[in-house]
This record gives sequence, C-alpha cells and structure tokens, in this order.
Amino acid sequence: MHIRVSSLSAVLGLALSFTSAALAGPLAISSTPEVDSYSFMLGHMKITALSDGTVPQDLHQLLTGTTQSEVDELLKKSFLQNPTEGSINVYLIEDGERRILVDTGAGQFFGPGLGGSS
Repeated sequence: MHIRVSSLSAVLGLALSFTSAALAGPLAISSTPEVDSYSFMLGHMKITALSDGTVPQDLHQLLTGTTQSEVDELLKKSFLQNPTEGSINVYLIEDGERRILVDTGAGQFFGPGLGGSS
C-alpha cells in the first residue's frame, strides 16, 4: 500500500461527500481545547481532529521509493526509531448549521480486526 499526503482541500472535499448529520438548529462552535483533539478554523468552518488512538507502524513497509537506511537515518534525526506510533484520527467539520464526521477507516491496511470489517 502506498501512502500519499493529501491536501486539506482534498480531505474537505472527501468529507463533504461522506457522512453528514444535520441538526435541528444552529450549532454553537466552541474553541475549548481538549487533550485528545485539535481544532482550527478554515474560513467559517471549524475543523477538529479527534484522536482514535495510535498504532505502531513499520515505516520500512509503509514508505516506498526509499531505502531502509534512509528511513532509519531520518528517524534518528528526529530521535525516533522504527516502528513508530502513528495517530489514528477522525475529523469533525462544523459550519454553524451542520456537523460532518469524516472517518474513512483503514480498510485492511492494519490487518484483520484493526480497521477492517472482519
């Protein structure tokens, strides 16, 4: 599996095409910081990354087009080593009237029982 970095606009485009839940009245958008989330404003919308935990990731398998030694050297410069803990996040988009939850899942990427429906 190849991982590519997506732009925020692509993520938002996907978000708008996935699950949305409309509420009866306008929403109050809070800016209270939480330990397991991070929020920022994008225009009039509030985007919140919600932590769904972490999982160890073998970067030697995940990253392609490079060598294991190059990956290890970059990790060493950041005081990290393989495997690293990767964050699993879902995103909440609030526009003052609607809340849209984006959770695309990992499919079979993490193996049976970790993101797949098996």
